[in-house]
Parts: sequence; C-alpha cells; structure tokens
Amino acid sequence: MKKLSLRWRLILMLAALVTGACLLLNLLISHSAVMRIGEVESYIVELEPGSQGPVVIGVENSELLTQINEAKNTFRLQSIVATIIVILLSGILTYFFVGQALAPLRTFSAYMEKLHAENLSEQLEIFDTGDEISRLTHSFNQMLQRLDHAFAAQRQFSANAAHELRTPLAVMRTQLDVLQKRKAPAQEEYRETIQMLSEQTERLSHLVSILLEMTELQTVERTDKIALSELVEEVLCDLAQVADNRDVTLIQEEGEAVLTGSDPLIYRAVYNLVENAIKYNRPNGTVTVAIKTQNDNAALHVKDTGTGIRPENWESIFSPFVREDKSRSRAMGGAGLGLALVRDIAGQHGGSVRIAQSSEAGTEIVLSLPLKRPSV
Repeated sequence: MKKLSLRWRLILMLAALVTGACLLLNLLISHSAVMRIGEVESYIVELEPGSQGPVVIGVENSELLTQINEAKNTFRLQSIVATIIVILLSGILTYFFVGQALAPLRTFSAYMEKLHAENLSEQLEIFDTGDEISRLTHSFNQMLQRLDHAFAAQRQFSANAAHELRTPLAVMRTQLDVLQKRKAPAQEEYRETIQMLSEQTERLSHLVSILLEMTELQTVERTDKIALSELVEEVLCDLAQVADNRDVTLIQEEGEAVLTGSDPLIYRAVYNLVENAIKYNRPNGTVTVAIKTQNDNAALHVKDTGTGIRPENWESIFSPFVREDKSRSRAMGGAGLGLALVRDIAGQHGGSVRIAQSSEAGTEIVLSLPLKRPSV
C-alpha cells in the first residue's frame, strides 16, 4: 500500500469498504429470504373431504419442493451477481470521483516540482471549494510569500554585506598598490599606510563581529533574570568615556523592571541604542534613559538631543545597512547594523523597537520587552 499513489490507496480502501458492506448486506438478505421461503413448506396443506381437520401433505414428494429449491438457488445467484455489479460500479465511480477530488493535488505537486528560489512570487491557483485542499493551497501561498520576502531580504542583506566588506578591502588594496609603485617610499608613507590598514582592518573586524552576532541569535539561551536598571547603569558606565569625548551627558532616570531573557543580548541592544544616541548627538547634548512598565511589558526609552531622523526613515532605519546620514556614519565607523541588531534581539525576546518621536530637537527610541519569560 505504501508504494501505491494516494488515488489508488483511496480507491482500494473505498472498494474494500463497499465490498464488505455489499457482502454483509447480501448475506443478511439472502439468509432472511431463504428462511422465509423455507417457512412456506410448513403451510402446504390439503383438506380431505369429510375429514375433521387439515392434513399436511409431505412436500418432499411434491413438485412444489423442487420449485422452492430452485427459487432459493436463483435468488442466491441473483444476489451474488447484483453484489458483483454494485462493487464494480462503485469501483469505477470511486476511481472517477477520487480522481476529480485529487486533481488540485496533482496540480499542487506539479507546481512544487517546478518551484525554486527565483519564482517564489508566483502564486498557486486557489480552487474555490472551501475544502482542505483549498485551505492547504491558501496556506501554501502565504508560506511562499513569507519565503519570497525572506529570500529577497537575504539577497539584499548579502549584497549590502558584500558591499560593506568590499569597500575597506578596495581601499586597502589601492593604498598598497600605490605604495608598491613608488620606488623609494618615505618612512612617513609607510606609517600612513600601516595606520590606514589598521583602521580598515578594525572596521572589517567590527563588521564581521556584528554579522556573526546576528547569525547566532537563534541559538542563544534566553533564561537569565535581568534587572534592567542595573543593566542600563552598566551600559552607561561602559560608554561614559565615549560620551565624555563627544561632550554628551548621560542621564538615567529612576525606574526598574525585571525580565527574563539573554543578558548578553539585552545588554547589546541597550548598548547599541545608547551608543547611537551619543554618536549622533550635538556637542553639550544629553542622552536620557528611562525605564517604564505597562501591563506585561517593560519599555526602555532612550532620548537624545541630536538632529533627528526624517519621518520617511522611521521604519527603514532598523533594516540592515540603512543609515540616516551615510557620510557621517562612515566617518564614525558605523556599519548600519546597530539598530538592525536591536530589532532582531527585540524580536527574539518577543518585543519590538520603534521611534516614538523625532525632530530637530532630538529622537526618542522605545525598546519594548515582555516581562514574562519568552517562548524558546
């Protein structure tokens, strides 16, 4: 049975059920009919003239017994023939109707055989029958849409990553080629080349490190008890020197929330938000971090006094390699992955990140995380 197609398996199972039902029905009807015919023998009587009561005639010696037996045999034969005809007709009709019912599945299977990464956007026709196959096709189309979006995002991410990796490599190669073409480079030129190579290597190392973090999010345990205020205090201490170098004041407002998750990942998310707020702030600006709780969520508000983000970039700014000011980001060593990593970390914990408000007076970003333990 396992080697047969679904159509033939259904046909054989239905044929077996019909055969069993017909045989059982034939057996019951035949048995009942034969018993009723046999009872006729007990009622064959003839009245003798002058007798006081009926006299039973021995039917074994009469022609009537022969007729009764012939009627029994004929009935049995006709019942068997009728049963065979019903079984054959049922099998033929089952073959036809099962084939009609499974036609969408054959179309579905043929489409899947031609499916590959380049044509995921092609939707399968949905048969308006409202049955399981129709719902399966609808679910399959939705899955294809998600896969198409995921593949498109992956292709875009790979292209952006390749571009980000290629840029420092091209700079390094160009500088080395220039140095090699000079017959007697001065010591200062060697020093400048080494410094440039060091800076570009650091940039590459930083980019590769973030890319590795983004690929390992799925495997990180999220079972740590995290006191958010203590974690924020740790982040602000670690970034205090960066803030001092840019003349930015760090402020932590009162507030507390305890949640369950990955301590290193939540630390990285908060670190990236505060670091961005410092980098893109004005001199003598401030970065304020506040913790608020609402229902079952903890909201971390990071507010700066920078130049703001344009409204059309409020959503895209959390995508990989998207920057509000590309030239300024490159000058500050940014790879455009900080906020994308924050978004992915929030998603892994069942939370979200968004821009609450942004203008020329500054930007406020809210990181929302559930207080309950996220499902793994």
